[in-house]
Amino acid sequence: MRTTATSALGRLWADAAQPLFHEMLAEADDVVRIAAPVGLRTIGAVDEGVVRRLAPILARAEPAGPELRFAAVTVLDGAAAGARPAAAPLLVQVLRDPNADEATLLAAARALLVVVGREAKSVIL
Repeated sequence: MRTTATSALGRLWADAAQPLFHEMLAEADDVVRIAAPVGLRTIGAVDEGVVRRLAPILARAEPAGPELRFAAVTVLDGAAAGARPAAAPLLVQVLRDPNADEATLLAAARALLVVVGREAKSVIL
């Protein structure tokens, strides 16, 4: 229900919802934290600050369940042009993570292709 409400909030409030989504990333509840990056992607606000905030989640430097890690990876393919240089190494790190689940690995490969284009081929293959 929260995810649906967050998605609707993003569509209705657009940029005005951005501060709320940033606050949601700091919550302890993974369900709330999952909705935040998805909402930010919905409004096209996956900027360098968002990518940097997702970094500890993807690097396993802070507690996060597999669903949150998957959500964090999937929004990176919507990273703004200025955020892509920060997103690319995170995605490579996920691809090299021996503990990453298959869905997250596939999402990371797809996102890396979107973020860096054909240069991703050497990392993915």
